[in-house]
Amino acid sequence: MQKLFFLLGILLLFSCVKNNQQTTELTDGISYQLLAFDDTKKTSSNKEFVSASLQLFDGESLLFNRFHQHTFAIEGELFTTLFSVLKVGDSAVFNITPQWITNYFFELQLPAITNDTLLLYIKVNQYFSEKEHQVFLSERDDDLVEHEYITWYVNRFFKSEYTKRGGVYVFPINKTDGKKVAYGDFIRIKYNGYFLNHVPLDKVAEGTVLDFEYGTPNQVVKGINIAIKGMRVGEKVKIIVPSQLAFGEYGSSTGIVPPRTPLIFTLELSEIMKSFNQ
Repeated sequence: MQKLFFLLGILLLFSCVKNNQQTTELTDGISYQLLAFDDTKKTSSNKEFVSASLQLFDGESLLFNRFHQHTFAIEGELFTTLFSVLKVGDSAVFNITPQWITNYFFELQLPAITNDTLLLYIKVNQYFSEKEHQVFLSERDDDLVEHEYITWYVNRFFKSEYTKRGGVYVFPINKTDGKKVAYGDFIRIKYNGYFLNHVPLDKVAEGTVLDFEYGTPNQVVKGINIAIKGMRVGEKVKIIVPSQLAFGEYGSSTGIVPPRTPLIFTLELSEIMKSFNQ
């Protein structure tokens, strides 16, 4: 329900911004409206980094989400333009044509875009010089930030009905009366992985299929092994895996998953191909 209210609120803002005469055009393909502003005079002038919340929508679909504690550089034509009109404490909603996003938005592989105009919500938390940014990062408690990020994400985008299994957040999608998995079973699972900003880990839209002996180390990340425990054949869940149960403080060996990065997986136990006691 909370997720629904959030989406309805964003869509209402989108409608208002599209039709409001007070919308300001920044440049070709970008217009905006301030939703809230602060009396501070702290602007992005002479600052290289920003801490800000971002949500990018294609109609009703959330394409990208960034938590305010995650900082990034103000570089490239898009971000330089957007943050030039925002002070610390400001929030605004921007109408942006897809070309701006595909060319300048974090160089990410986003899902296919279906609308002619996208909605980008931004709330500025703080601006930093390079030196200020280094101090901020050195003083930040990364474990606490990750915990706050996951808690914020669960409260914002999920219903309250979930279980916490060995540190993994498990949200049931469907339940069955199928056979329950046991350690040593040779099983087949199907899964999709995503960052919490909704960007997929890979381009395999139909999901990755993996056959392995359940409980064998290093076949899947620890969080997936934990989530599988107690599942029945045909069941499907969505899970949030904290970084220490995913790729840890160093990230993945391929470099795709950065250090200290929590992940989302949709996970289905497709088949128990051979039971341990057979």
